[in-house]
Amino acid sequence: MAPAGADVTARVKTLDSAVGKVARKPKDRATGKGYESASELQDGTGIRVVASSLDDVASTVKRVKESLDVIEEDDYITFPKEGYRSYHLVIRTSDGLPKELQVRTKNQHIFAEWCHDFYKPQTTAQKEAMAMRSDEVRAYMFAISKMLNDRDEGTDSPAPPCPVAVRDAFGCVK
Repeated sequence: MAPAGADVTARVKTLDSAVGKVARKPKDRATGKGYESASELQDGTGIRVVASSLDDVASTVKRVKESLDVIEEDDYITFPKEGYRSYHLVIRTSDGLPKELQVRTKNQHIFAEWCHDFYKPQTTAQKEAMAMRSDEVRAYMFAISKMLNDRDEGTDSPAPPCPVAVRDAFGCVK
């Protein structure tokens, strides 16, 4: 189902990650959102397809929807979430369990990998940058998302200036 030249990877969420997600998002009885246990996670196992172009992403999503049991989908390409762009599908496989499938371009993958630490700062410098300069960091993050999306759409968009707080804590994107 993946287009020629795509990078396809799979992963199983670690136990610590699964337990952490359940703890961060407990079941809300009123809305039904959240989790009571790790067995309810739809992204316990996942597959990621990193394609060369937006057209390859669209054709992959179309083939998945035509041939697999899609039980949920989120189009973060048309409707980015905090600058994040990717197409997520939750499929039910023959074992009856849900699996998450993410389909994105190489530029979308660059962004997702680069900005991961904004949401889950690892170092003291990252935590300080997010605490003291989050507006500056977020503005650069959105500018990078736009630049990479422009490139996916065929526009040669230059990289925005990288603030010192971002450079020192996270590194800059070119």
